[in-house]
Amino acid sequence: MGLADSLYELKRYEEAKASYETALKLQPGWADAQGGIADSLYMLKRDKEAVAAYQETARLDPTAWQAFFNLGELLYVTGQFSQAAEAFQKGVAVSPKDPEAEFHLGMSLIKAGRQAEAIEPLKKAIEYRPSYYEAYSQLAETYSSLKRLPEAAETYRQMTKMKPADYDAWNNLAAALFDDGKLDDAVEVYRKVVLMKPDNMEAVASLADALRRTEKWTDAATQYRQLLKAKPDDPELLTTLGYIYTRVGQYGDAIEIYKRLIQVAPNRSDAYTNMAAAQGKLKQWDTSIQTLNEAVRTDPRNAEAYSNLGWVQANLGRFSEADTNLKRAVDIKPDFAAGQFNYGITESRLGRFSEAIAAFQKALQLKPNWAEAYNNLGFAQGNMGRWDDAIASHSKAVEIKPTYYGAIFNLGYDYIGKGDKESARRQYELLRGPSPELAAKLLDAINGKGQKPGKR
Repeated sequence: MGLADSLYELKRYEEAKASYETALKLQPGWADAQGGIADSLYMLKRDKEAVAAYQETARLDPTAWQAFFNLGELLYVTGQFSQAAEAFQKGVAVSPKDPEAEFHLGMSLIKAGRQAEAIEPLKKAIEYRPSYYEAYSQLAETYSSLKRLPEAAETYRQMTKMKPADYDAWNNLAAALFDDGKLDDAVEVYRKVVLMKPDNMEAVASLADALRRTEKWTDAATQYRQLLKAKPDDPELLTTLGYIYTRVGQYGDAIEIYKRLIQVAPNRSDAYTNMAAAQGKLKQWDTSIQTLNEAVRTDPRNAEAYSNLGWVQANLGRFSEADTNLKRAVDIKPDFAAGQFNYGITESRLGRFSEAIAAFQKALQLKPNWAEAYNNLGFAQGNMGRWDDAIASHSKAVEIKPTYYGAIFNLGYDYIGKGDKESARRQYELLRGPSPELAAKLLDAINGKGQKPGKR
């Protein structure tokens, strides 16, 4: 076969193929000649014929691992991934500890949608060649796709040790940590990622999101301001930065951001709603009401805006207007827990305790462990003389929030209303140290001074 091999080396593949075919005719069953035909067909890009030729080579010599490997490669590049995996598996069986064969087997299984099966050959590829960086990369990606995030993170971490300047490895490590809920670790890695490429806004956005989720508000605001330099009119960035400013008590800054948002997106009713909340924190009540009116004008179905409008009006003593807007909020969105709560508060202030009780009960159905809702429910029940119900509600509030001194005080009042001064005194003892003013007020009630139960 010297002539055939020489022709192949000279890249005269058509002539080489003919020479190999001649050799095979002279010596039928000669696997090397059959392999030469297959290789020539492969180089001539006659893929279908090459596949058949490699399959025949493997049949003639089941130990011809190179034939299995070449067959697998050819099947892979032609998109026949399951068949490629089968060929590589046979190659691995006759030539164990071959990192390339294991890697290609893993890749074929991945492409065939059999990611879980790909793990083992990729790990073997790394075992047989510890510096096989591409195998690490594919293994990490496979772990990620299977949501095996701790293993993905550990593999990416190994990659960062092997190539400390590989930006993608660090970025993928941060993403795996983030998706696994290891947010503090993700923040630290994202900081490094941003230092590596400060102008990469995708990395800055990931760091900003991680900081926001870990409630590192000041650092998060810094990153969102950086993002806004690149996208000054991005509504979602403006919304998030406004929210962060509100969370850290920078209400003036929040208001300015929401004004920018309204300029960019004038129909964003939530922008008006959020700006009004910041105005309310600064006790700019009249301005807040005007802003909330804009919110409901922009979106007449904005239940939160109606609820907040009612809350502001109630705080200004405009209970009739508050009642109208809060009723509208819960009619629009019956499953709005805060709206039901605010409606219950206003109904209590108007002396409509049955309506208040119904609203607080709905709020608690939606948010079961809400101590404030239990406290106000008990207050309304007490004002109707339903002392056992009031005791149960206030007890639940204290169970949820043991330092809720207002609820302890109200519980003491309930016991007075029921005629159980001994239990009322126990509540007084609980209040004496941490809340002396409430304790003194409760003691007056126990002794028959001050307001009577049911008239709070």
